[in-house]
Amino acid sequence: MVLLCSYNDREEMYGMQLLSYNVSGPKDLHVGDFVVVSFVLRYVGTVKQIRLNKIFVGAILPNNTMTEFEDRSFRGVVISTGNIIRYRKEIVLTQKGIWTFWPAFEYYNGTEYGMELVKSQQPWITCKVEVFEGISTSTSTTTPQLLPDLTFDPHYLQSITYSGCEGLIVYIKNIGQASTNRGTRARFTITSTSGTTYVRESLIPPLAAGESVSISTGLFIGVPGNSYTVNVQLDYGDLITESSEFNNERRWTFTYRNWDLPQIDLDLYNQELSSQSNGTIRFNVRNLGCLTSPPTRVHIGIEKGDMTVDQGILWSGRVVELTSIQLNSMSSGEERNFSVPNVFDLIRNSRDPDLRVIRYARFHVWVDLVTLEFTIEGRVVRINETVDINNRKTILIGGAPNILGPNTYFLPKGQQTYTLHSVTSRIWPAVSSGIVGGIPMHYTFSIQGCGATVSYRELYDQLVINVPRDCRDTSLMLTIIVENAGMQSQKGVWIYLYDIGNEVIPLQGVLYSDCKTKAELGASEAFIFTDLPVGIQYTPLALVTSVTWTIDVNMYEARNAMVEIEVSWTRPDGTRGTYRLPLSSIDTDGTIFGNPAIIFSIPRSTIFSNTNTKAVRGSIKLSITTGTQQRIERTYSLWIHDSTTYPVYLRSFHFQNTPCSHINWEMWEDFWGEDAVWDFLCIFKCWKLWHDWASDALYNYVFKEMCEEGRCSAHALVSQKFRETPQSVRLYAIPGCSSLNHWPQPFTLDKNFIVIMLEDPPSDSFSSNIMDLDTYLTYQYMWSLDERNLRRGTRALVRWLAGEDIILETLNELRQWERMPETQKWNDVPLLFMFSSDDIRSSHTVLVYRVEEISANHVRVWVLDSNRPFQPNSAVNQDNSYVDFRCCRSDGRWYFTFYLDNEHTEVIDGFLFATGSSLFHGESAALTESDVFFGLFELFIEYMKSLGYAETSGDSNTSNRTPSLIIVGGDAGVKISNVSDAMGKKVFIFDGMTPPSIEDMSKTAILVPIPLPLANPVYVFVAGSELNLNIKSTKNGTVTLVSKNSNRSLSLQYFGSPERIVNLILNQSRVRIKNNGSGSYRIASSIIDNNMARQIFLEVESTKYNFNVDFSSGEGFMIKNSGDKPLNISVELIAHSMDGQQNARYIGITISPHDTIIASPRSWSNISSRQLIVRVDTGSNGIIDEERIVNPIGSVVTTTPLTTTVTITSTTTTTEKVTTVTATTSVTTSLPPVTSTITTITTIVPERPSDWSNQQLLIIVTLAIVVMIVVPVLLITKRK
Repeated sequence: MVLLCSYNDREEMYGMQLLSYNVSGPKDLHVGDFVVVSFVLRYVGTVKQIRLNKIFVGAILPNNTMTEFEDRSFRGVVISTGNIIRYRKEIVLTQKGIWTFWPAFEYYNGTEYGMELVKSQQPWITCKVEVFEGISTSTSTTTPQLLPDLTFDPHYLQSITYSGCEGLIVYIKNIGQASTNRGTRARFTITSTSGTTYVRESLIPPLAAGESVSISTGLFIGVPGNSYTVNVQLDYGDLITESSEFNNERRWTFTYRNWDLPQIDLDLYNQELSSQSNGTIRFNVRNLGCLTSPPTRVHIGIEKGDMTVDQGILWSGRVVELTSIQLNSMSSGEERNFSVPNVFDLIRNSRDPDLRVIRYARFHVWVDLVTLEFTIEGRVVRINETVDINNRKTILIGGAPNILGPNTYFLPKGQQTYTLHSVTSRIWPAVSSGIVGGIPMHYTFSIQGCGATVSYRELYDQLVINVPRDCRDTSLMLTIIVENAGMQSQKGVWIYLYDIGNEVIPLQGVLYSDCKTKAELGASEAFIFTDLPVGIQYTPLALVTSVTWTIDVNMYEARNAMVEIEVSWTRPDGTRGTYRLPLSSIDTDGTIFGNPAIIFSIPRSTIFSNTNTKAVRGSIKLSITTGTQQRIERTYSLWIHDSTTYPVYLRSFHFQNTPCSHINWEMWEDFWGEDAVWDFLCIFKCWKLWHDWASDALYNYVFKEMCEEGRCSAHALVSQKFRETPQSVRLYAIPGCSSLNHWPQPFTLDKNFIVIMLEDPPSDSFSSNIMDLDTYLTYQYMWSLDERNLRRGTRALVRWLAGEDIILETLNELRQWERMPETQKWNDVPLLFMFSSDDIRSSHTVLVYRVEEISANHVRVWVLDSNRPFQPNSAVNQDNSYVDFRCCRSDGRWYFTFYLDNEHTEVIDGFLFATGSSLFHGESAALTESDVFFGLFELFIEYMKSLGYAETSGDSNTSNRTPSLIIVGGDAGVKISNVSDAMGKKVFIFDGMTPPSIEDMSKTAILVPIPLPLANPVYVFVAGSELNLNIKSTKNGTVTLVSKNSNRSLSLQYFGSPERIVNLILNQSRVRIKNNGSGSYRIASSIIDNNMARQIFLEVESTKYNFNVDFSSGEGFMIKNSGDKPLNISVELIAHSMDGQQNARYIGITISPHDTIIASPRSWSNISSRQLIVRVDTGSNGIIDEERIVNPIGSVVTTTPLTTTVTITSTTTTTEKVTTVTATTSVTTSLPPVTSTITTITTIVPERPSDWSNQQLLIIVTLAIVVMIVVPVLLITKRK
């Protein structure tokens, strides 16, 4: 082994100091050899303690893939300032070529998870070794040994804790690669603030690799109020050889509180009185605590009671003690049984005068409370019994009679006199529980509520209840009192006045039309449909619920109600039929108009399976056997329709697909939440800055546009939510009509109806769930833009463009849905999003309700189309609303056709995907949030990898780049002919031509399909590189482009004209404008960092020549004028910080033909009173020729030819991973004579895809050198 690389310069990064770094191995390396990589880090950061996340060696393999070699024993370890970290690992070399290694780390900036994660820059200090083919001639000096590694279980955020009865607990895990094979010990060193130190040791059993265990010290009693520092050492005595000894010790400090004290708790239970041995009281006592209880006593006493005016028992509150017994010490968990005989003799022999006459009495059994005292650390610690309520119990002496029967009874509403028979012999008989039997029972009845009266005819055992005619109450309280042997009992019975509806209501009756008549909607008689739920209202709910019965002394049971439904019908030919619904298909928990309802449906096959008849006259017989064993029956005459005749009638609105009546930014903000639609500056607290530019573009050019066109997806989605099964209805209407027609109502809602949204709100800022239906439709429409739907659409579009048969795949999803049980089917109805093939922008959404297999190569999917709603007074229905799926086009893939009109003149036949309606509820994620479009980009990249195209397009390091969200739209009606990425690969062709082949398709950018109908199409892209767009306006107006990533945005606006095409190449920080067809541009950049938010607004009068704008530096901007005429610009700068907002405006800046300027404020911290520095590169040759100074709201006040001549020779080489820039610079200055020749070699890993020009790099290097000369300091070049 020889030393291949060594570093000892103590480089520091992000609070970690690299003390040493060595790579050793054979002198000549071959495939199969290994090298030993070791390094030592010292934490020198300002945060007192940090928690390590990863310590590893980063590496770039010969095939240009990046990997990590981690020592997992450091995960979760807390270290303090000055602590040392030692890493050593043997790495087997498996590929020939150049291997690059560097030390790396990650830690949380604090001791809690969730704090800021600090990551070392990669690569850091690198070591490169070359590995050759062939068999190694060297001999390995060591063979890696698999070792165990005991550490504190990282699964627990706090791996040391305390429990009163277990003491201190530690959670341990073997994170090594081998078993410990033997036990070892853990030492607990516990130090109190009083100075007392305790040492406890506990056994750690043998642990297999990956196995966890928890051990404890056992009982530990501290002093409440004192703090204890617990130091735990694993493998105390070093009995086990581990892969890491670094992670065997951890410290935890906690304050001991009163509630931490161990428990002592005596529990008295199972007390009872028996007639044996002249009255015997039996009971049990157990110790529920974890400490041994001291001796105490158990007492037996009796308390006397008397009858009150309201027939209750008033207990005296005075307990006369009869006897007591000794209770000796009891260990934790111990139980003991006790028996005290002759208690009646104890009462008779008592000399207490209160016990001479007893009509009502109860025994008391109680245990005296106990206390333990300990001397801990010189202080007395007292532990009282934890719970005292379980130390005393009572036993009621028998004698009062027990009334049997139900606690509920039902009477039909609307009568004035009710007669109940066999009241005491059958309904509510009483039995005695007294010691002396044979004494007759005496009944007394009373009733409360609504002015009702009651009388009892004892001879006939009849109870007569009279209710006033104007009674509005629905329940009465009947009180039954029975006396036996001087002791009384009382039973309260709820008498419910029930009502059962006189109609069978289709469940869509929730969606009725306010005050309209049946005739207006073609419904002259009562009707229902097979297979679709209907309901019968009833009150109260108790009518179909269980009723509690008293069946014996202290014995009760619940008796259930039973609902039976029998359907009878007569066909046109005179034949009759009957069908009894299974009990399992009757739902008694439904509601209609907020009232309880029995919900059921009649299977179509029972009536219409063997006939062509579409409707029959029939009846429904409802039978309810209540929990009181009463039987109630109702019969309803009606028409029964075949549900396949008008399937759409039950699941659609009667009004046409409509645009939004009103829309504002507040609704947009409510739906997505403030974080998604505003940009914030956060320093200690957060300030709201401005509308997120991308969100603003989506609001103005997508959401407002779609509202003007219609809300097809909202109508389809809400139609499904207003479906028939009541358990799944998440939305209901509040009636707007004072009185409801008793006939079935049509299934419609007016747009102004008030509805209540019962689903989870889309964001935390969503303020109200009560709104009119029109507003609700608008909110539902926003859900089409939710991340989950866009991910489905984007994934399907990418795969469709790549040649996969997405049409057939979607069809198979619909087939699978069709095969679902009906009870589940309508909980997740598919919404079908369809797009035209020429620009993936003309779209429409429908709701699927049936899949019909016509032939092997033809499937028809029937849909609800809100553009053609069902009209009950017309023969026209939605039978012509279907999507035809056919096999196959010339490429072997299935295709579809959908006609937008009855005449079949407008068709959509391009691309589609389906989304389950259950997706559209709950918290929403906006497209403009970074993690959303980052996720879309990652989805795209992963798919490209699966095809073998990842990182092979020539565009370097595509998968590791931060993507940008790019939105193109405007009121000019933009149209894009084609889009390509930085490598010339096509993202999409928007001119009706065949989509690009997979070989020509971009591997760095993807179009996001927006499932909304738009008059002025908006295009949304997620790109990991610059996009090259040819944009054409279809009318006069403003064209807008927005590009953003996590903290930087670029906005571009210009006035578009019809038939004029502008070529734009842009990302989130720069734009190049070619084929310029507009006279002026407004270009803006915003960037938010940890301390400040900055905005730059440029007004550019371009005279229709090409020019470039670059905001990459973050401090200013660069503009190159590629035209033959001057370029005039004005500048506005806005800075936001903790001190507030500053702004400055600069005008009169002119850029001569073919010149480049670089401009930045003298200071962003005080821009309102500072100057704008404009450096001019005449001829754009890379040499700064003059400097201009511009005052706010002024013109150029100083023009200074530079006395410094800068000559730059630059070579730029682009590879897949890095950009290497070599610059040789000669500097001559008029300052004191200094002549320098500086050669710099810089390795740059770009933040995102970049094609920096040589000119840009030369300008940046030049400015850096000028600053170094003006401020005479020593220039030190070191590797970053």
